[in-house]
Amino acid sequence: MVTTQQAKDSGTLPGNVAQAIDKRNESAISWQDQLNDLMSGIGSLSEQSWAKKNRRFEEYLPGIETRGLGHVVIGTDTSGSMDKSELERAVSETMEVCDIYSPDLTFIPCDSRIDDDTVQQFESGCYPDDASEFNLHGGGGTDPKPVFDWCAENGEPDVMIFFTDGYVYKWPEDPGYPVVWAFTSPVTKHNPPAPFGTVIECCI
Repeated sequence: MVTTQQAKDSGTLPGNVAQAIDKRNESAISWQDQLNDLMSGIGSLSEQSWAKKNRRFEEYLPGIETRGLGHVVIGTDTSGSMDKSELERAVSETMEVCDIYSPDLTFIPCDSRIDDDTVQQFESGCYPDDASEFNLHGGGGTDPKPVFDWCAENGEPDVMIFFTDGYVYKWPEDPGYPVVWAFTSPVTKHNPPAPFGTVIECCI
């Protein structure tokens, strides 16, 4: 008989807890360096723009807007092992990617399954102004595969970014498009990197 804790550890038990994120933190990642290198120039065309309000200063300031990165899927591990600070980090970095690249964005929270009601799709430039507007339901086990399955059914992105603490029982197969694993916990021998894609640490 499999206990609840064993099922959670193995990534087979979904949850139904909604995490409320109420703030955006400073970005810990240089996304231009990470994604420009990964995409071999896609998204590297930059221009000065006054179009966006600077979120930190609440006014319109000139900034460099990077264009050319089309569709980005951001998967977010919402399993029970991801605490509120880690989820805040995932949402904060998501908002930073939007600020820099203005992609068409699909935001998918996932523990061991995806709740279709929580998948959010945004056109370029039309993103939530507040971190609390991102849906974060979960609390069960950890399994990234449903996000990859969603992409296989709905169209491959230019790049997937997946935020996770890394405690994954079974990794999905390499989908053949660029994947960035953003670890909210340090990579160690007990928390090894994913077997494919680019692994970066966004823990602070």
